[in-house]
Amino acid sequence: MLALWIVLLVLTLVLEAATFYLVSVWFAVGALAALIAYALGAGTTVQLTVFIAVSAVLVIFTRPIIKKALPNGYTPTNGERDIGRKAVVTEKIDANAGTGRVKIGDVYWGAHSADDTVIEIGETVVIKEKGGAVVTVERV
Repeated sequence: MLALWIVLLVLTLVLEAATFYLVSVWFAVGALAALIAYALGAGTTVQLTVFIAVSAVLVIFTRPIIKKALPNGYTPTNGERDIGRKAVVTEKIDANAGTGRVKIGDVYWGAHSADDTVIEIGETVVIKEKGGAVVTVERV
């Protein structure tokens, strides 16, 4: 059981360090408590009970307090930030020909029209969707 608690402790700490979303810190503390129980000579059942109890108590009582202290709001991904931005057509967007490129900031993207209309080079469009390396656009 010693190896289990050490591995669980390390894995949950690594996960927490990688995410910073307070998803595993509770279980890291639970694993530490179980490791202490092991060191004090507790049996497997007691160790598991300590792990579950400490983790559950921390999740139930401290997570709401910490969530209130953290900044609220949803942080969009880089791709989601482009939705609603304007872009310039750099290659004619034509669904029948399978062509279309736009420039968003300094980056070029494959593009297609949301309503399958042809959009000429130089026109300004707005980004409606983004998926993979292709954006869906509409005329401004």
